[in-house]
Amino acid sequence: MKRNESEILRYSNDRLYYQVKDNLKTIGAYVFMLILWVVTVSFQTSLYTFMNLCCLIMTIITAIGVIKAKEDRETIFKQFKKVFILYLVTIFFYDLLVKVALVDKINSVTNPDAALITLGNFLTYISTIAKFGTAAGYITWVVQKCGIFNNNKTKKQQIAELRDYRENNPQKKEDRFDYNDRM
Repeated sequence: MKRNESEILRYSNDRLYYQVKDNLKTIGAYVFMLILWVVTVSFQTSLYTFMNLCCLIMTIITAIGVIKAKEDRETIFKQFKKVFILYLVTIFFYDLLVKVALVDKINSVTNPDAALITLGNFLTYISTIAKFGTAAGYITWVVQKCGIFNNNKTKKQQIAELRDYRENNPQKKEDRFDYNDRM
């Protein structure tokens, strides 16, 4: 029995296709983050070096967290991508709004109103708080994640150690808070 060329069996490996697809998505996400970082820096009205420093520190802390917290690598990477992209998009649009709404008006008028200058400074301070607060919150989250993995312990070992401590050192009855004894 002779087969035609159209009847030739072909081997297809869907697993390889999905693995390549996932790898390309991951690489694309990081390239997008890098491009977004550069674009956001180009539209900064103020404190662009501060934002760059926050982004750099977030990236370094993520790398340290991934090395230290081996069980939570995927969680840390996913959270990093979400926070980093949201951080850059928020800062980009906020600074674009400040630039369009205030900076151009202040620069176009020879004697700008004091309220307009005050509003511009206030929005710059809010931008500073957003730039620092988001980075500080993320860094705190990663440090807490790494705190679980002291001395290269796994999560199960750490939880077992805490349970053992609680069982062997119960609180005295007078140290416990009683909800019925309220003032």
